[in-house]
Amino acid sequence: EQGTKCWITVRVEVDANKLEFPSVTPRVPAAVWGEREVRDMYGLIPVGLPDERRLVLPDDWPDELYPLRKDSM
Repeated sequence: EQGTKCWITVRVEVDANKLEFPSVTPRVPAAVWGEREVRDMYGLIPVGLPDERRLVLPDDWPDELYPLRKDSM
């Protein structure tokens, strides 16, 4: 039925030294927004993300400062 809402939760283990995870955007295009936000706010890298522009933070924000990551402060 068109218009039915669906929620998807994806969990993945991330190596603390690598901070990367496979992007689901190639299979779920709407995930691009969430993955860009995770990259901006936590510094986790979605490998294979087709749109690497910042979503939440301004372009002049420091590259290694992630507002929601505890080790960033």
